[in-house]
Amino acid sequence: MTVFSQTGLASYSSLELAQIVQKQRAEIDRLLKEDKLKNKKLALMERALHNHLSIKRRYNYVRNAYNRLREKHDKCREDLRSKFPRLRDDQIAALRRKSTKGMHWSPQSYRDGLVLRMQCGTSGYLALVKKVPLYPSIRSLQMY
Repeated sequence: MTVFSQTGLASYSSLELAQIVQKQRAEIDRLLKEDKLKNKKLALMERALHNHLSIKRRYNYVRNAYNRLREKHDKCREDLRSKFPRLRDDQIAALRRKSTKGMHWSPQSYRDGLVLRMQCGTSGYLALVKKVPLYPSIRSLQMY
């Protein structure tokens, strides 16, 4: 008994068998192309997943760094408040900045600055503001 008789192909002619084989080869080629496309899609999806996870790791790192800085900032602010309870928010902001240009001072800071300028004189007030920028500049006081 041959393979053809076992599979039921014995009744086909050689031309019909050749056509069947040709159809099966075409189907195999189609499936191989489809498999290749799916493998490419899978590789792209894996790369996208890797990029997503990488971005997520970076995001978590930056978020944690931001939270640490926020906690450090809050702790520093509380330390300043505990050591110098009379400082106002605008004065603390002035201490944190490199320059006091463009600062919005509270009316109380303007009043305290005017009183200090009257007590110390203009040159004394300028020296004080240069050393410790807790009060508005002379020009800001003049405009107030």
